[in-house]
This record gives sequence, C-alpha cells and structure tokens, in this order.
Amino acid sequence: MKRHELWRLQYRQKRYMEHISQEELEKRIEDVFRNKLILTGEGKIGLRPISRAGEYWAVMWTHLLEEMGLRGTGMPPRYFLAPEIFPKATWPRAPSAAKILKGKKFDEGCCLFKYGKKKYLKKLHDDGVIRVAPATFYNDASLNSAIKDDERILSVFHHPASVNIIHVDRNTGKETKIKPTGNVKTTFKLSTNYYVYCMSYVYDLRLFDDFQADACMVIHDAKEFLNRLDASFKKLVRFWGFITNQVQYVDPLNPPEEKDIDLFFCKHFRYSYQKEVRSVWVPEKAVEHLEPVYLEIGPMGAYSEYIEL
Repeated sequence: MKRHELWRLQYRQKRYMEHISQEELEKRIEDVFRNKLILTGEGKIGLRPISRAGEYWAVMWTHLLEEMGLRGTGMPPRYFLAPEIFPKATWPRAPSAAKILKGKKFDEGCCLFKYGKKKYLKKLHDDGVIRVAPATFYNDASLNSAIKDDERILSVFHHPASVNIIHVDRNTGKETKIKPTGNVKTTFKLSTNYYVYCMSYVYDLRLFDDFQADACMVIHDAKEFLNRLDASFKKLVRFWGFITNQVQYVDPLNPPEEKDIDLFFCKHFRYSYQKEVRSVWVPEKAVEHLEPVYLEIGPMGAYSEYIEL
C-alpha cells in the first residue's frame, strides 16, 4: 500500500473534519499550506522536506484531499488562498539572509533567534535594552496574520462520536443521553493578562518576511540570556513566576487531553512553522491591564551575534 493510500484509509476510519463548514475547511487548507511551504536558499517557494516535519503536513494535506473527495466538492478555486500564506520568493536573486550567512548553519534547538526591526535589535544587542509586551498586545487587528493572535484563548472541537452528554432531570433524577449533531466546542481562557517575550529556536528564511524583520539576533548562550532577562524583570516587579518553554501547537480538530493544555504555551497549529520559544511572567493575582516594560540586561555581544539585512 502506498503512503497516501494508507493516510486516506486512516482518515476514513476517523473522519474528524466531517462536521466543519466549507469556510472552515478552506481556512484549514490555508493553515496546512502555510506550514507546508518554505523559502529555499535560492529564493524559490518549496515544500518542507518529509524528513523535517514535512510528513505531518503531507498527512494533513492528504486528509484534506480525502475530505473534499468524500464531500464531492473538489478543490476550491485557486484564488481563495490568501497571498500572505506564501513565502515571498526572490528568485533568481537569493534571499538577503541567505547571502549574508553564506551557507552557515545553525543546529535546531541549540540557539535562540529573535527576528525584528534593526532599530530595536541593534540596541538590544549593543546596549541590552529590551521591550517586553503583555499578552494582550498581540490581539491587535493592525498586526499581520503571522503575529496576531489572542494569547489567552484557545478553542478546540470534539467530534460528536467522542462526546458523551448526559441530561439529568432535576425533578426525577432521570438521565437522558444527548447525541450531538455536530462538533462540540470547548474554549479555554486565561483569567489574567501576563508578560510574554517570543523567540524562535530555528533560523528560517521566511520568518524575516512573516515578522516584517530586517534583522535577526542569534543567541548562542540561552541560559545566560534568560537569567539576565528574569533578573532584570525582578528589579521592576517582584513575586511573578517566570517560565521559558517551547510552544505546543494544537490541532483544534485533534486536541490533546485537557490536562495537557497549558494556555501559556499553547497555540493554534497554523503557527507551527514558527517554532516558538517563549518566556512568560505570570502574576500572583489576576490582572487585566498591563503596559509594556523595558528591561536592561547589559550588552549581549559576548554570547550573541547580530545579523542585519
């Protein structure tokens, strides 16, 4: 049996997209495409290699093809895909970031990368001045789709066959099983705002465009950087919990168990390609309004390098 035939068979055995609308299906196609596509060192748009997380997205795409086949709808018109999901090709010119690095490679997970504007990153690298924003900052309609997200809410959907709903009559105590007619939505929401500083653990050429960045800082000693970051924050605000971790990306139609969802470190799987590492500061008591803070961690030249396009 060929791989795609196996993947189609597995999907028919668990048809998790059965109850989503056509609009939701098309949005999912965009989410999968956003993660399948890469910007190559030649400046071309390519597909993520199977050996490097590409198989997961190949499976997701095959499941979408099977769902469209079962519905008898076929592929939506090609123009429905938003231009912003595609990496910006530069071919026949190589991307500026690729030319500057001249083939230099970074081992995934060994460094932290901060993409941004040179007017901010240069000051961070040379002087150690860093801006940390509250989570609510990122829920801003003016931000592009690679950045905008409500960092305090996550919704997931359960297929009706996997949900048991029991109605208990208040007067008689009689239990009646209710069969859902569609997906059952569960929304998780944090009751507090918090501070978050976002980075990535991969060097990816497309992230410069996605984050509208003209510079990148490569942090070679993550432990030194994070220790300085937390120490500086504690000079401003005491008694806040500080945690750094990789983000877990959640497929809303195939969610993990509730106990495994940590909203401080969970995001929708459309952002998976960003490979985010985040540092968060959580208050002891719930708070809604927070202003950005500026931390001084000292010059970073001894343990980081600055790349400018």
